[in-house]
Amino acid sequence: MIREVLGSIEVVRIPKLGIEVRAKVDTGAWSGVLHCTDIHEVDGVLHFTPLGDKKLTAQTKNFETRVVRSASGHDEERYIIAVVLEINQKTYHTTLGLSDRSKMQREMLLGRKFLIENNILVDVSLTLDDDHEAERYL
Repeated sequence: MIREVLGSIEVVRIPKLGIEVRAKVDTGAWSGVLHCTDIHEVDGVLHFTPLGDKKLTAQTKNFETRVVRSASGHDEERYIIAVVLEINQKTYHTTLGLSDRSKMQREMLLGRKFLIENNILVDVSLTLDDDHEAERYL
């Protein structure tokens, strides 16, 4: 079986939301997350603004909530949506949590759950030029 290999930073498209971001492939995180603002539920419909861009306001009836441990180490309830991602001309089905990541360096994380679901390996040397954290040490 041939396994896909991604770098630590990858360009990810989510066509249904009309966005493209440079996501961090984070083997330290279990689940993926997308930066969104104005996240709220009204009458069984989840409303959210991907990347905080008012032109991208979206909604879905297909969502769930889950308690996850945030980057700050605290448990928080997070809305989870199913998405189709495009990375390097390949299509992947997965779920992403929605969270305000405005204070974080990357607007999107792909975690181990995504890597396991899709039998993907990570080679951090593939994207060293895009890894601003590595710049400090190399």
